[in-house]
Amino acid sequence: MRVLKFLLKRLGSIVVSIACVVAITFAMMRVVPSDYFTQLELRYGANTAGKQMLDLQRQEYREIFHLDDPLWKQVGRYFVRVMKWDFGPSYKEPGEAHKITELVNAKLPVTLTVACAGMGIALVLGIPLGIFAALRRNSWIDYTLTSVSMVGQVVPPYVLAVLLTLFFAVFVRNFQIGDSFPLEWLALPSEGWGSWKNVVMPALALGAAPTAAVARYIRSSVLETLEQDFVRTAVSKGLGRLQVVVRHALRPSLVPVVTVMGPQLSYMIVGSVLVEDIFRLQGLGSLFVNAVNERDVPLVITSTFILAAAVLLITLVGDLLYSVIDPRIELK
Repeated sequence: MRVLKFLLKRLGSIVVSIACVVAITFAMMRVVPSDYFTQLELRYGANTAGKQMLDLQRQEYREIFHLDDPLWKQVGRYFVRVMKWDFGPSYKEPGEAHKITELVNAKLPVTLTVACAGMGIALVLGIPLGIFAALRRNSWIDYTLTSVSMVGQVVPPYVLAVLLTLFFAVFVRNFQIGDSFPLEWLALPSEGWGSWKNVVMPALALGAAPTAAVARYIRSSVLETLEQDFVRTAVSKGLGRLQVVVRHALRPSLVPVVTVMGPQLSYMIVGSVLVEDIFRLQGLGSLFVNAVNERDVPLVITSTFILAAAVLLITLVGDLLYSVIDPRIELK
């Protein structure tokens, strides 16, 4: 009953938050200096007759998409459609009622695949590295891992994406010793989709900062847990340090990791906007960038809605995991 009450309360706050985000997006797109037709005019040029045609089409679009309606009515109409997983038509193809839904269904799996792969890298590498650093506290290994993790957290994913491309797509293909290319087997495609190799570089670019964050949090949490009385009792029974960490200290040490992984996964989904553009991936990132550049209002609002919903739902899942990892934590 307590969990159900918590879920209803949080879901209510999520709906309100998403409504505010959508309303703000609607309002911001209203005050943008140029619109979809201005972009068409700038891109393709237009003579006097062409401008008149664009003005007529602009007025027609305002009627089709109800752009002159009050803001609350536009937001309400949008939410009614979203409840049926129907995002409506885009400016490009106003005659196709479900065009944006088709685009989202096609591109969402790409973004989720890359983000989940990056999260997997963060957990698989970050947790062991953090434990190792904690077990070698104040040694050169600890200092090295801590320094590397700090660097990993400050390098933006799009910068790392460029560096990875230069190494895996350029350097390893052209590194030559005599007549052979010994590193060519490490080469990875710099663009496209369809193979596991296409996922590696985007996942590494997005997963570097979360890996560093997980390693630092695990290190601090394990060191704090090792000072607890129940761990000292386990040590006094003759268990080795690694056994103590794995059997007794690891689970309570994961609570801070859950705390950081929610925002980090949200960061990866939002950060995929630029990374997907660099690797030419047809995910939500490219959809959002193209929508903003073309001032396609319905597409911009849908992209913003999905990103906001993902961030809020991930945070909710993280809060639920607290009580699973540590039953002493109560959901309120």
